[in-house]
Amino acid sequence: MQDIQLIFMNDIRHYKRVSCDFYDHLLNHILHKQKLILHLDSEDRPTLQGVIEDVFTKEGEEFCIVGNHTIRLDLIKDITTVHENL
Repeated sequence: MQDIQLIFMNDIRHYKRVSCDFYDHLLNHILHKQKLILHLDSEDRPTLQGVIEDVFTKEGEEFCIVGNHTIRLDLIKDITTVHENL
């Protein structure tokens, strides 16, 4: 089984629900399996690159899984699609 690194799961800041549009935007990225750069609200890990594999809710907070990382959705500041040269 793959180790999951929880990013911001125990962040002391109160969770702020994300908009339905943002959530739908994430689901669209999952559907198209797009490689992304997630710009995070973190000094330790300001960016994370990969494909969003899933989104889920746990104890009233929403998360996404990118590789072996789980990120709280309210701490994603921006998303950039990676356009790889073919």
